[in-house]
Amino acid sequence: EDNIDNIKQTCKAKVYVTAHSVYSTHKDLLAYTMLKSNSKLASDLFSFHFLESEFENMFVNSMGDLYEMLSNKGLIESKLHFSSALEYIKSLGNIKKGLFVHCVHIKPYEIEYLKSIDASIVIAPRSNYYISKSIPNLELLKSSGINVAIGTDSLASNWDLSIINELKFLYKHYSRIDPAYFFEMATTGGYKALNLNIGFRKGFYAFPFFMKTTTNTPLEEILQ
Repeated sequence: EDNIDNIKQTCKAKVYVTAHSVYSTHKDLLAYTMLKSNSKLASDLFSFHFLESEFENMFVNSMGDLYEMLSNKGLIESKLHFSSALEYIKSLGNIKKGLFVHCVHIKPYEIEYLKSIDASIVIAPRSNYYISKSIPNLELLKSSGINVAIGTDSLASNWDLSIINELKFLYKHYSRIDPAYFFEMATTGGYKALNLNIGFRKGFYAFPFFMKTTTNTPLEEILQ
């Protein structure tokens, strides 16, 4: 913890210690990151890869290929008996706000729980498609009213780190959704997820940009 504090003091960027997922993070470390994010100072942000794979729910019930692989490597301390990944992390402590990343296989009742703790969902659709040929259910997420932001994951599971390319890819699958919603995910959605102030910055100027369009709106033109 002292090393983490030293990094925070010397690094110009904000530094957070976060857990990765139910299958790759020891329960004690996961509980620690949850505790830090719930501190009075709220100096740390809880971030967690959640239901990126259908094997996560099986893993916390000591089932599935992922559990068997890690168990055979001697990386499992004891058998788990939880009905879902959500029930597992809830058993480790209280969660407040935070970022739940991917959520490809999330169910409506799980979204409602995340809403109840003021959490945000961060999707990375091209990364999901790169790995498993599946993407988040954007219509479900939008209709739920939960705050959604969009990211890229890393170059280990993506072709590039372009947010615009993420939006274009997702729009091909969900063209019935208002184009403005896609840009909300890339702007205000991220601000809300990171607890940043939304608005104009003092000393900066906005200039109009004119473009020809063959579609109904400029935003739709960008997405195509």
